[in-house]
Amino acid sequence: MLRINSQYRSYKNSLLNGPGYSPFELFWIRTEDINRFTGVDYNNSYIKNPEQRTDFQTIPETHSNYPQPQGAFDVKDNIGKVLGGRWDKETTKFENYFIYKGLNEYFVDGVDWESTQYFKTAAARIQNGYTQRGCESIKELRAEEEHINKIYENMDQFGYIPQRGISSNITHEIGVNIGRNGEFLFNAYGKHRLSIAKILNIDYVAALVIVRHKKWQKVRNELSTSDSFSDLSEVAKSNLSHPDVDNKSLFY
Repeated sequence: MLRINSQYRSYKNSLLNGPGYSPFELFWIRTEDINRFTGVDYNNSYIKNPEQRTDFQTIPETHSNYPQPQGAFDVKDNIGKVLGGRWDKETTKFENYFIYKGLNEYFVDGVDWESTQYFKTAAARIQNGYTQRGCESIKELRAEEEHINKIYENMDQFGYIPQRGISSNITHEIGVNIGRNGEFLFNAYGKHRLSIAKILNIDYVAALVIVRHKKWQKVRNELSTSDSFSDLSEVAKSNLSHPDVDNKSLFY
């Protein structure tokens, strides 16, 4: 029943994007273009603000890696939606998050696993009652080093592989939202994969678009329906090469 309800919500959301649109379409996005988190928006009932998010509930506020304010949309309820608001305004850098910083320390700087910011912050979360990537104890967190290394080695050898070729959960991909100016903002799933892709300088990753900003959707609609390049607004012309544009080939 949960799966059916999720599919129905996704179908309704897809209607907002026009016929032929699939909310589960994968986009290959330049890794360097996903560099900020979705922001907070306390006037938006759809978004989970810090007080509702596990990251903020389980990392002690006094911890050096307590996250900067971030928001996120629930994937099952919101994939394919077009929403207004300020969630694309006050954004924070992805590279400042403890997962990226810790994995960069480990793979680039050669810091011992248990001395990384990743391990120290994850340990604080476990001690605060949170399960970090399935780890319920410090012992299990120590063993996680091997799994992280396997992800790194596979990505280094084969590049980025979409999760739908590995997992039966088709929403378990890197999730992004698109702000009013077409910018990609990280949503929720895939922090480890995106971090490792950045560390390995992998050019593109596969991602699901969860929510589009209303103002961006207007640009997208214009680009999808215009018959002539000369009819486009300057904003639309500047976004002809955007991955989220349907009919950009008409203008080349």
